[in-house]
Amino acid sequence: MGKRRCDAAMNPSGLNSESHIKVHSMALHQWAVRYTVPLRIVIPAHQIAAFAGSAYEIVDQVRQGEADQKLPPRPPLKEWLAMYRDHRRLTCALADGFPTILGHGQEFQSTADLIRGGAAWSARNPKEFADLIRHEIGLRRFAKWIFMGIRGMRREYRRNLHDVREFLLGKDPPDPLFERALHDKPDVYFFCRVVLPCLVAYEVAPLHLLRKAQFGDVDAIEKLLRLDPAMIHEPHIAAWLHGTPGPSRQDRLDTVLRWTQEGLGNRLTRQGVKYSLGGFIVLLSEAAPYLDLQLKRIRYIPLTAGQIFKLYDAVEKDRSRGRRLIDPDFTDVSPEAFQKAIQRHKKFWPMVPRRAKGGQKSA
Repeated sequence: MGKRRCDAAMNPSGLNSESHIKVHSMALHQWAVRYTVPLRIVIPAHQIAAFAGSAYEIVDQVRQGEADQKLPPRPPLKEWLAMYRDHRRLTCALADGFPTILGHGQEFQSTADLIRGGAAWSARNPKEFADLIRHEIGLRRFAKWIFMGIRGMRREYRRNLHDVREFLLGKDPPDPLFERALHDKPDVYFFCRVVLPCLVAYEVAPLHLLRKAQFGDVDAIEKLLRLDPAMIHEPHIAAWLHGTPGPSRQDRLDTVLRWTQEGLGNRLTRQGVKYSLGGFIVLLSEAAPYLDLQLKRIRYIPLTAGQIFKLYDAVEKDRSRGRRLIDPDFTDVSPEAFQKAIQRHKKFWPMVPRRAKGGQKSA
């Protein structure tokens, strides 16, 4: 989509003011301008990409038990199992843990539902949508709402660039909201302990793995117990484990003990976490509607794997103050291999609603 067709709602190049920080000098800002990324997407994209390396460290600490002394006891099995199935609850908890990225939990979920429903209706009924704007709301009032929103997003974008820069340069203190959420909300702990490691190591959602294990798939049982040893108490898996007595039962017990002790091994990597979060960013962009004021319709402008590749490079350039131009985690990765990895990983995020049917695909 060319710049000529972009309005101020989606083009961050209108934010070159130096009143807050020199945004034009940041590689992240240059990335946003180059690809004319909608402001609704560029803010979470910047923050998620900048946080990806730290996400790996947090997940690794949680899985290695290094953070256990800071965490509450694991909830009862029934509640733990429920988190495998309740994606909305998990989404709300994560948003509460990362309010600067997603907004607070229930507010984020309600807004996402409203936007998705409204976008689907407008895409199925373009004439009615145009009539609603023109006759029911009024073009002048609607334009006022839009440009008030644009001004607000521009201010938020400037704050976002400042916060991301402070974080990348090590000037930003630990986020107390996230630490409190990790301690107080079992869902956030569950995400760090189970969800993200599962997406990275196995490229599958935890619920899918659990369902296969419940039907006796031994490969799924092994993966699940390596991921989450607490699942040894899940009724179906416990029945498989303690089934027919005799030597075979003892073999199963010895094998399961080895699985739980070995864990994921080298399957959980910093590069894998970045692939997974990159897929999440692409999925967000595919699900987020954009109102094209010229065409008077809802459009979608998804990011590509190549743009995510450049986004990680921009993060590294800003982190190193321009001394490094390429993300060291991807120096030996070809664009084709990166694209395939992003396409795989974006399929398995369970918390992002897919674009509603009837939504118009972007060019």
